[in-house]
Amino acid sequence: LTSDTGELKWDLASAGRGVVTVNTPRSKAVLGYATNRVWNLGELTFTPGANQLGWCSLGATLTRGSSFTNDCTALVVASGWWENTGQVWKDANKDSVGNNWGGPPILAEVVPFTLALPVGTNRVAAWALDERGQRKAALPITGTATNAAITVSANAAAIWYEIEVTRYLAGFDLWRSTNFTAAEL
Repeated sequence: LTSDTGELKWDLASAGRGVVTVNTPRSKAVLGYATNRVWNLGELTFTPGANQLGWCSLGATLTRGSSFTNDCTALVVASGWWENTGQVWKDANKDSVGNNWGGPPILAEVVPFTLALPVGTNRVAAWALDERGQRKAALPITGTATNAAITVSANAAAIWYEIEVTRYLAGFDLWRSTNFTAAEL
């Protein structure tokens, strides 16, 4: 099924293993049985890795800017299995916990993934975020002068990430930034 704008798709080609994709100008996401597959969503390409359920939610949304490739900041969220500490399932089907919800802290699986974008590595920075949304660790950026890839391993100890892409300079702006300091400008 595809929305009238083409921005939302629900793929049930594999019975019982559906995938929903969101591809809007400011938000991109893949949800469902999406692991170990490549998802090209306009400016971003998601490749979620293997996880416990084979199911994940992986998405990015702009918090500043109008494009993922120029002068922007984006929040990325990646989630898979989770449950409360002390939560008790009623049976092996794991379809109900009854009143045994447990409590904090929440136990959450880190979903490994790669996020690629058509921007040179010199313009991209990324961080894993802590539970308060503060930067806790820089993420490695690999690629070339025209493409960057951010790879998050299962050891990242985060489910939230921030990506920053600096402004693309050309023409007069590039000349100014190359030849003058910030104070001179």
